[in-house]
Formats: sequence, structure tokens, C-alpha cells
Amino acid sequence: ISNGLHFSRVEVYRKDKLVDIVAAIKINPENNKIRVFNSYESNKNSEVHTIEEWQMLTGATVMINSAQYMANPPYMPCALVICDGKQKGPKYNKSAKGMLVAEPKSDSLPKADLLDFDYDKFDYKSTVYTQGVQHWPILLDREGRIKAKKTLWQANRTAVGKDNDGNILMFTTEGGYFTLYNLGRFLKESKFNVHTAMNMD
Repeated sequence: ISNGLHFSRVEVYRKDKLVDIVAAIKINPENNKIRVFNSYESNKNSEVHTIEEWQMLTGATVMINSAQYMANPPYMPCALVICDGKQKGPKYNKSAKGMLVAEPKSDSLPKADLLDFDYDKFDYKSTVYTQGVQHWPILLDREGRIKAKKTLWQANRTAVGKDNDGNILMFTTEGGYFTLYNLGRFLKESKFNVHTAMNMD
């Protein structure tokens, strides 16, 4: 698409039958900014936008839906998000297993990273990352273990990953074939060189 930004669509077959298509973006954080947009404001009416409207408002080249939201208070994130340095939602959610972080105020840290809380520490009080989204579960960890439980629940899926070269990967399924476990298995067996992957909304 542009410098350090690559797009592909992968057809997924089972027993010679096309069952789904996975759209994938590979982002080199050295060449591309990763930002989080969220309109929730406590004690105010929060703006609500479709993903297409968000893209028009922000001019983002690529956009995915990231986090889940509460019904009460309306549109408050279920887990911590950081938008341009502003933290929104609960500081702690026991379900959160990882976090996409980006754009730190320090040159010593990666421009973007995917944290797995089984391995990586995160402190909302001291973080220098200005963008972030916590979510769950970790689909695939750095040891190659699929962390999602086996279920029969198939649905449209969105996931974020990190490859072994430090690129950030974003995946969305065009259909509803995958369970979370099978998405983790697909990412493990794929040629995307996945280091860690986490489910998103």
C-alpha cells in the first residue's frame, strides 16, 4: 500500500472447500503511526461512529475495530484504552490478557509492541506509551502455544499480532468460520511469522 504497509487476502480451505477469507495488514511501526481513536467521555454524551465514519473523520489509511464496550455507562471501554495519552475505561480488567501499545514518549522503546501479560509487565501509572488497547484472549503466545480454549462458537474475528521482525499484524475475517482456537491455529500454521497474537473485538 505504501512504505512499510502491506495488505493481503488469504483464502482458507477445508477439504477443498473455501470456508473463509482472512484480510491481513503488516505494519512497520518505523514508517507508520499507530493511533487509537475512542470518543468515550465520562459524564458526557459520547459520539458514536461506524468504522467507515471513523476512517473519514481521521483520514486513517487502515482501521480496525478494537475493543469491546459496556452498556452502562454507554460506550465505556471494557478494558483500558489509551488515546493520544488519555487513558479511558477501567485501569484493570482481570479478563485482559494483553495489550497493543504504540507511540511511546521514549526512543528506547519499540514504536509499537504487543504485550502478553503472562510475559510482559504493564503499569498504567508509569507507561510512556501514548496509544494502547487491552483485550483478550491471547490467541498465540511466543512459545507457539494456542491460548484460546476449544469451543464451537464460530464468528467474524479481528486479531492483532506481532511478527518476529517487530512488525504489527492486523487480521480480520470476511466470514464467520473461525472459532478463537482455530484462528490461533491458523496464525500458528500461517506464513505470517507470528510471534504473539491477541483477539480483538
